[in-house]
Amino acid sequence: MTRMQNAGPEERSAFVRNPRPLISQAVEESLRAAGRLDYLSPAGEEEAIEAVAGPVLVETREYSERVTGIAVYAKPTLDVLQGSGTTWLPEYFTDLVVQALSRMTGQALADLCGAVHDAMTSGKETVDVAGQALPATSETLRALQVRQEMRAREEQEQPTPTSNDQPDDCAPTKGPVIIETKDNFEDLHWRPKRGQRISQIDLSAPSGIATSLKQHQTESLSWQMDAWSAGLPGVLNADEQGLGKTLQTIAFLRWLKSLLLNESGLTA
Repeated sequence: MTRMQNAGPEERSAFVRNPRPLISQAVEESLRAAGRLDYLSPAGEEEAIEAVAGPVLVETREYSERVTGIAVYAKPTLDVLQGSGTTWLPEYFTDLVVQALSRMTGQALADLCGAVHDAMTSGKETVDVAGQALPATSETLRALQVRQEMRAREEQEQPTPTSNDQPDDCAPTKGPVIIETKDNFEDLHWRPKRGQRISQIDLSAPSGIATSLKQHQTESLSWQMDAWSAGLPGVLNADEQGLGKTLQTIAFLRWLKSLLLNESGLTA
């Protein structure tokens, strides 16, 4: 890999198009240096090299069908890949307050932090945000400070347009060469081939979990169980910080363990 990273564009492009020859060459050099090809016939050498190089690159038909070609890497510009602008907030922050905070500039958030601090110092219990009474507590202040710091960074990182900026529709001519594949960022271009794991399955919450799951955690658990039952290879649980992703995962693993033990005739 180090060799390819330092190679010229043509060599890297050739590697992306067909990595098998270079992988076999690297394996052969390593085996020969270690003396593992000594005294072998040409056929024996080829067999020894393939035994090591073969498992290194396994290309499935499903993946091959997704490949559309090779291209110079261009940084994605999809909005979904940018910062979401959200961070964890205490549960007592109402939707109206959250919406108001999302529209505030970094300076406005800094002013609000100051107002909360002043209220705490003077003994005032709440501050007004979007017509809502927000508790003037250290937890509120810290949450607002985190939001303000994040907003300030976003404002600093916003690019300044210049006349030399490359047009969005102009493909880059230099950079890493990568394999282009069909994706589902904007439209559904491909579906993974999968089969249902179990037709009859108990989707009730598992026993043995000491902490009671809240409604959103129960919904997440059901989603994970449904995904596994449908044959999906995995899921991405990207809920906000503090909403119990770890508990959801523990509950799912407990459910899966019980299910697999029951299928094998064992008990937990």
